[in-house]
Amino acid sequence: MLTYGFVPQYSDAVTVGSAFISSGVSCISYYLAVGGAGDIVWQNAQGEPQWWPGAQAGYVYILGATKILSSATVNGVSRTTTATSMSWAGAPYLNTP
Repeated sequence: MLTYGFVPQYSDAVTVGSAFISSGVSCISYYLAVGGAGDIVWQNAQGEPQWWPGAQAGYVYILGATKILSSATVNGVSRTTTATSMSWAGAPYLNTP
């Protein structure tokens, strides 16, 4: 896998609505692999919902998420995650002010 300079330390399957935690360590994704095409609603490191439209099946995206949300309001518009069979790879999330 091409890493673009970000070397992941942890990875797992995405459980929509659950924080990225591996071996008891809270993580932030560097990469998100998509098995089934669709839109992705995700939470960034600041706890804000974000939206990625039209993710393609079989692609790996550079995405700094702490979890994938089932739905959220992003910039005043209701968005829903429709992508499926996702997995993430990332590193420990350092919660700094």
